[in-house]
Amino acid sequence: MANIEQYLFEVNVTIWTSSGILKYHQNTNIDSAHIHFSIPFTDTSDPSVGEIIIYNMLPGNFSRIKAGDRVLLIAGFHGDIGTVIDGHIYNTTTPTKDGGDVRYVLRVIDGTDYRRKGHMSKTFAKGTMIGTAIKQIANSAGIILNLISLGNNIALKDGFT
Repeated sequence: MANIEQYLFEVNVTIWTSSGILKYHQNTNIDSAHIHFSIPFTDTSDPSVGEIIIYNMLPGNFSRIKAGDRVLLIAGFHGDIGTVIDGHIYNTTTPTKDGGDVRYVLRVIDGTDYRRKGHMSKTFAKGTMIGTAIKQIANSAGIILNLISLGNNIALKDGFT
């Protein structure tokens, strides 16, 4: 006899807010959350932008969620789930009625929110190769560059800040 549980679809959403962690779980239990999501697949370096809809969330919890909060969505069939998106809240929308339910929509961007990294200042001496400067700036900002291909990796003629 086959194990039926392996075919049960699950969705887990975790949101890190400034006042604590919110967790929502959808499975076949009658008391689980009702969650929809739409995250486009891309193989480009551009971050994915998607939507997570959580139905009938407590209004107090929704008011805790702010732009920039980290969100992790994992989903899959019972026993075989994985990360769909690990990013941050771009914005939220006004809750709307959907029949007898209330829809809470979270717009999410994949990856790190570099707007929260703050300002930095770097100085490069005359003769520094531009490729070296790009790599150092990216490293300081916490940006992982898999490949840089410069047509002409020139040296700075003057110092640069």
